[in-house]
Amino acid sequence: MIAVFSLLTVITLSLLVTRLATAAFMLTGVLQELSRLQVLSAYTGVGFTTKESEHIVEHPVRRRILILMMVVGNVGFVTQASTLILSFVGVSTRGESLEPALLLLAGLFSLGLIARSRWIERHMLRLMRLALSRRTDLEAYDLMGLLELSGSYGIRTTIVAPEDWW
Repeated sequence: MIAVFSLLTVITLSLLVTRLATAAFMLTGVLQELSRLQVLSAYTGVGFTTKESEHIVEHPVRRRILILMMVVGNVGFVTQASTLILSFVGVSTRGESLEPALLLLAGLFSLGLIARSRWIERHMLRLMRLALSRRTDLEAYDLMGLLELSGSYGIRTTIVAPEDWW
């Protein structure tokens, strides 16, 4: 029974970590749907090679987030698989395996409802953005990506002092 609760805890932590990484991507200027796709891609180790993913890998902060998600994803999957196996070790009859299986299914169903709730997601992302913006110095915008410059055009940063005519 403890193994089932451990598995549900690991799955819950996995959901929280992926939501946190999605919020971190959004703080760097990536749209929410693209953030979610890239985080899940890195977490599961699938890795899509799209124009957007190449653009994300070029950004140093986003690259660090992706690397962290790859590591956490591998640790999470190994932990989930081993805990799932431990949930049913020592079960000798079908009746004994029914209780952990039902508890696991009920827990997964509940987590699924929570994970799909737009209300919870909206408030969770808001809190995560607030926490990340206070605790980290993520770049808010990727100007090169926003402007999609081509040809001989470029971006120049100029510091304007209060006494300047600008």
